[in-house]
Amino acid sequence: MSHASQTTTTAADQLRTAAATARQVAAEREATRDPSQEPSPGVAHADTQPLPSSPSQHLLRLIVDALQLPDPARTPQDETAYLAMVSRRAGLVLQACQRALAGPAEGAVLYAARDLFDGVSGMPAVTYRHARGGPRASA
Repeated sequence: MSHASQTTTTAADQLRTAAATARQVAAEREATRDPSQEPSPGVAHADTQPLPSSPSQHLLRLIVDALQLPDPARTPQDETAYLAMVSRRAGLVLQACQRALAGPAEGAVLYAARDLFDGVSGMPAVTYRHARGGPRASA
């Protein structure tokens, strides 16, 4: 295997591992969440963090959808196309996060979500062959 192919494979494996870890952490947080410990609407509690707002949840779902792609076939061309697509989508996610953090609370998050959706929707469909076995299973 050539050095370029090994590097591509390693980067693709790292991206898959990071995405799987993020899904696992999110699932563990959801499984251990205690609804009785959640703050009442309109009441501030210093010892608990407020639940994400609906716009924030929407943005987080869009981020996961933008970065969760089927694994590529194990060829240098397919892995290169996969990495290029993930890189472009990660750039859009970064822009959305920066926009969400830069503006006033909910409005900035909504605009960031809209821009992320538009950006990912405007990209071409998957341009690589998928690995055998189909897309990854969601955690």
